[in-house]
Amino acid sequence: MRKLTGTAPGHLVNGPTNHSGEAVWFVNGVTYVADNHPFVEYATVRGYTVETVASAPAPYTAAVQAMKDSGVVTLSSPLRDGAVDPQPGDNFNRPR
Repeated sequence: MRKLTGTAPGHLVNGPTNHSGEAVWFVNGVTYVADNHPFVEYATVRGYTVETVASAPAPYTAAVQAMKDSGVVTLSSPLRDGAVDPQPGDNFNRPR
């Protein structure tokens, strides 16, 4: 299993990446996925911290289940204009 930590400290994402069966659920900017999940490659290229772990911790799985049970799903995070309010870690010209 892989632990993926987002690249934007202070902009913590909660919820799924999409509505598909392959959705990745973030809790405070961290998600846990299977080693072969397609999101691992994306996260590696985009600069996420990728760690190998034995399993997802119970507080994470409980938080994901609570979000799923709530029925409220937001597929976004707060927007910020990087040109007006640049922050450390902004990678506007990062190779893809």
